[in-house]
Amino acid sequence: MREVGVLEAKTHLSKLIEEIEATGEEIVITRHGKPIVRLSRVTGAGRPLNSEELLARLKAFRNSQMAVADLDQQSWDELKETIRS
Repeated sequence: MREVGVLEAKTHLSKLIEEIEATGEEIVITRHGKPIVRLSRVTGAGRPLNSEELLARLKAFRNSQMAVADLDQQSWDELKETIRS
């Protein structure tokens, strides 16, 4: 983890962002030697999915769902128990 002062961060913000994108390493911004802010790469929900990731998630969701025909053959009590589990 690299530390930079506020003035350096202000002056070189674009370069710091490029460095984080390239390495994934966090950068801590300090004021008078004390950490105040952490810059890091966004992961998970903050990052847009590419088409392969989106397709994989959609297929996983589809495979986790019960077929409609199965729902038609269940009683109301069986459907409630399915939802609870």
